[in-house]
Amino acid sequence: MLNYLLSYRESTFRGWQLLCVLLVTFPPSKNFEPYLRAFLSQRTGVTEGRVDVLAKHCLKRLAAISKKGPRGKPPTLAEIETASVGIRPHTRTRRI
Repeated sequence: MLNYLLSYRESTFRGWQLLCVLLVTFPPSKNFEPYLRAFLSQRTGVTEGRVDVLAKHCLKRLAAISKKGPRGKPPTLAEIETASVGIRPHTRTRRI
């Protein structure tokens, strides 16, 4: 049971990390954006696994990428690492 729980938390964290990277690269479609914004906003109240912090971080990235538009090129490895700076699993002292 413990291994399952740890695996679930790690998968959840990695999913949020991937979403952060995606929101650096390209915006959602105009039709999908309100749904994504609502999903992220709902998750700002979920404190388990730091989902609230990750959701707020993604909301900021969504606002920025929606203004700027798509990048037109894939992110470099350094940009991918930067996109998740401060987002570390199981640490409570770092801020995004």
